Amino acid sequence: MNDSQMIFNKQELELINRLFGESKSLLMLVRKSFLQGELTDKEQEVVVNYETDEFKALLEKTFLPRLNPEADIGNLADEWINLDFSNFESAIFSCQAREIAIKYLDQELERLWTQDNPEIILKELVYSRSKDKERSYVEMRARAAILQSIEVNFGQLKHLAGDRTETQEQIEYRMRKNSNK
Repeated sequence: MNDSQMIFNKQELELINRLFGESKSLLMLVRKSFLQGELTDKEQEVVVNYETDEFKALLEKTFLPRLNPEADIGNLADEWINLDFSNFESAIFSCQAREIAIKYLDQELERLWTQDNPEIILKELVYSRSKDKERSYVEMRARAAILQSIEVNFGQLKHLAGDRTETQEQIEYRMRKNSNK
């Protein structure tokens, strides 16, 4: 199978299976961190023990995909794809919300290893009478985009991890089969 036919190449699929296939605990810890849950010292130690360039690149590709001219047809991914441009005002709100969501995900990718204090706080991206209505609207859209990205992408990683007993060929077959649905 040509590596460009899937969003993840063979090495990345093997890494996903190696990291998350046997136990979903690392996946749950990373998700907890992305949702700005407080990690215990022991949980943070577990996460930091997996800090590698390959793992960082995998998470970045998963959560903040960059435009890749080499991507196969049907596999184009970009942070700015699927925005609502039905009218100018809606487009502006969509862009502002997406900008916040991208900054949040980028921040959480970095905080995963450091647990520094976040600039963007998820639980504050809610409606409030103290904010002007446009700001509240943009922040609520950003929150929805963040939560959707976290759930969809962690769900995808969990699905791709499969069982530790799957061979690489079985993973690729399952992915081809699922992508044809």
